[in-house]
Amino acid sequence: MSRNHGEGDSLESRLNALADSDWYPFHMPGHKRNPEFAREYTPVYRMDITEIAGFDNLHSPAGILRDAMENAAQWVGADRTWFLVNGSTCGIQAALGAVAKPGEKVLLARNFHRSAGQMLALRDFRPVFVLPEEAAGGSICGSVDPEKIRHALRENPDVKAVFLTSPTYEGIVSDVRAAAEAVHERGIPLIIDEAHGAHFPWKNGGVFPVSALDLGADLVIQSLHKTLPALTQTAVLHLRGSRVSPEEIFRQLRIFETSSPSYVLMASIDRCFRYMADSGMERLRMFGERMERFYAELGKQLRTLRVPGRIRGKKECFDRDLSKVVIFGGGKITGTALADILRRTWHLEPEMACRDYVICMTSLMDTEDGLERLFRAILEIDRELTEEDGKSGSGGVLRAFPALPRAAVPPEEAFDGQWENVPLGDAAGRIAADFVTVYPPGVPMLIPGEEISPEMVAIIREDLALGLEVDGIGEDAARAVRCRRK
Repeated sequence: MSRNHGEGDSLESRLNALADSDWYPFHMPGHKRNPEFAREYTPVYRMDITEIAGFDNLHSPAGILRDAMENAAQWVGADRTWFLVNGSTCGIQAALGAVAKPGEKVLLARNFHRSAGQMLALRDFRPVFVLPEEAAGGSICGSVDPEKIRHALRENPDVKAVFLTSPTYEGIVSDVRAAAEAVHERGIPLIIDEAHGAHFPWKNGGVFPVSALDLGADLVIQSLHKTLPALTQTAVLHLRGSRVSPEEIFRQLRIFETSSPSYVLMASIDRCFRYMADSGMERLRMFGERMERFYAELGKQLRTLRVPGRIRGKKECFDRDLSKVVIFGGGKITGTALADILRRTWHLEPEMACRDYVICMTSLMDTEDGLERLFRAILEIDRELTEEDGKSGSGGVLRAFPALPRAAVPPEEAFDGQWENVPLGDAAGRIAADFVTVYPPGVPMLIPGEEISPEMVAIIREDLALGLEVDGIGEDAARAVRCRRK
């Protein structure tokens, strides 16, 4: 498929061209445009309605939507489940809004998604941060040590809730059961951003990690579209136990979720749950076994590239989701260069690339041909790199968080206060007035109120040089950062 498009092409025509090409998606959504699943799906325009008689109302469910959400809760073991059509973003924001009031403290692992960070500014929460462990030599965030949570709660007994991301974008899972025990000792709720683990609740023979729903979490948010056969923007919020009021969750969702929810998306959520409760679980089990073979065969043959498979029981990685194929360059090639080869030579579109690695997302809807193409591509790239002479091509690792940024002022104060644009080269020592985020994955490097360190400036420069999308940095030559006015 040619990537050169005329000025007159439409989004629809470009999407159709992609669908008719041989380009294979190793990125979300999890349905992977697989015609086997989509064959009988009614055309979108015939299903696009509003809240008419007989079709219920998501913000006051009393009929078919209520029944669909009750079915979903029963299938995954939740007490309540809410459909989300604004993605996990609105579920995260509603969950946080339900557990703390303005001015109160919330404890978060620092590798949170920006949707959680935005709530710090919107609701004037006082954040308490813990750093995750370092994994892969420090280039990615690892698991969160439950003892760090316990210590932070002792130091901050007035914290109202704890928020963790598990799994991470790279598939690393924390010890949620131990974290829940530490949190519940204080009588407060644990919220888990399980956006990338929507496949965890479905019985899979132990190949994939256990869902936070079964490990003591009170609120769990999952993006169906990331790893299951569902349309983009579809997600769910699950509640279990009595520490959080379902009425308050419902009230917050009315604030953060659109008042005109798409029936196409809600039908996709319902269809996804029904599929998983029927034949999807067996397909997930077979997919898991296929991925175990995938990693085992790669492990026997790779010489330069590193593609970690099963990792369990380590402090920096309590568990890992095998559906995330993370390919490290092994010091010979950057992740962005790896992604370019996958696209140009193999017509494989990865999910994300950065300095040290590339992520290819897989799901139960991947075809045997697609996985085989990825397998052959990794081996061929590895062979070529192994045969090359010369020094390392990617250099040392810049850590995701060289240290916990110093919080100078509360996020809300910096976000809503007076600000000025400061060239990146002059930003060290200044206070950020906005979020600075590499997207994907959307984990903020800086949030409003944090001091910009020289190390963070170096990381931002590196990301920009690699061509990564850095939100919060101006497009001008100075790449200005919005900073608090002195």
